[in-house]
Amino acid sequence: MSTPILSHIPTSQNTTTTPTATIRKKRRLDGFKPKLKLVKMEPDTTDGNKVKDKSVDETYVHKISESGNFVIATDSASGQHIKVGDTGIQIENTTSSSFVVMTQTPSAALDPNFAPLQRTTLEDFKVIKRLGCGAQGSVDKVKNVHTKQIFARKTFKIDSSINASPKMLITEFRSLYSCECKNIIRLYHAFHKEGTMYMVLELMNCGSLEDVIKTKGRIPEQVIHKMCVQMLNGLHYLHTDMKIVHRDLKPANILVNDKGIVKLADFGMAGHYGKRDIFTTYQGSALYMSPERLKSEPHTYNSDVWSLGVTLAEAALGRPLFPPSEVHFLNFKKGDRVPLKELEGFSAEFQQFIALCLQVNADDRPSAKELLHSPFILKYYLSKPSLQKWLRKEYVPHKKKEKLQKKEVSRRLR
Repeated sequence: MSTPILSHIPTSQNTTTTPTATIRKKRRLDGFKPKLKLVKMEPDTTDGNKVKDKSVDETYVHKISESGNFVIATDSASGQHIKVGDTGIQIENTTSSSFVVMTQTPSAALDPNFAPLQRTTLEDFKVIKRLGCGAQGSVDKVKNVHTKQIFARKTFKIDSSINASPKMLITEFRSLYSCECKNIIRLYHAFHKEGTMYMVLELMNCGSLEDVIKTKGRIPEQVIHKMCVQMLNGLHYLHTDMKIVHRDLKPANILVNDKGIVKLADFGMAGHYGKRDIFTTYQGSALYMSPERLKSEPHTYNSDVWSLGVTLAEAALGRPLFPPSEVHFLNFKKGDRVPLKELEGFSAEFQQFIALCLQVNADDRPSAKELLHSPFILKYYLSKPSLQKWLRKEYVPHKKKEKLQKKEVSRRLR
């Protein structure tokens, strides 16, 4: 398991003399030299604003077996396949015809509070309520009827009539399957039954950062700092240990709980470095996309850093940094400076942090590791209140009040 970078930061709070030059120019990660490999791009007929990646990647090869299992070919060199069925996950070695049945993922085994059973099936989870739904599926709050533990369960309908692989589903599964970072949402179980995939995930009981912003509006700078440190730890792990680019970082995909823990989630758009070292697809939410992504130009880890800056600015302002209706007209060019006049009421360190994230030239953006040593992070390192106290005092009561008001309105309309 990777050690959070922040544990190595000195506790000195004298940051006034720390020059901007201490944040080195972004390199392609230590010793990492990307090979530019452009892929054929064609418009997505389901959404005129998106582009499908037509490159072939063996990590997305899948099939439905005769027994009804969802099989993902993960490693052609060793012959290992992952099978997901109604009884859970199996790791199959096709060369030796052996397999291992797993009741939970490797990621779940790292959670000290997780109480696994010798055998867990899809029927062990009872739906409590629907949390949300979208084009890709739905999310329910569920309870394991044996252990009484509460989880979030994502449901994906796999359409066998579509020839293309369900890349978003497989990408999310691969990203979370063996993740070992406390700031990445944890995957516990996966099941497949009758053309539907189920992923049992950690439940974050305070919802998303988007929910917090909608309820509270502007979030205090010290509180943003507590969230930011955990986001950076998650990004550093993704970029360095997993070689993953999130590509859809935004308030809705950053989850929090009442213990003050922040986790990155929703990896359906993530890019895995393997045969292809640069991505060019237009995927994700345009409001949080870096300039190179808006132009469908090659992008890498530093595109997530731009998304982080836009997300934190939104948390500070209580609204999007860029007007949603104008985001496609933001034609930033290399050498331009992103206007940040709306942040003038915040500390110089915070303004500098956002400016570093929003460097138009992607190579000038610091890495997540470098940002963990920035003046803004050092400024509030030992400050109070804790994120847990702020959420329980300022957010949770307001959220409960909102729910009661909605119930009352619903009751009156009956």
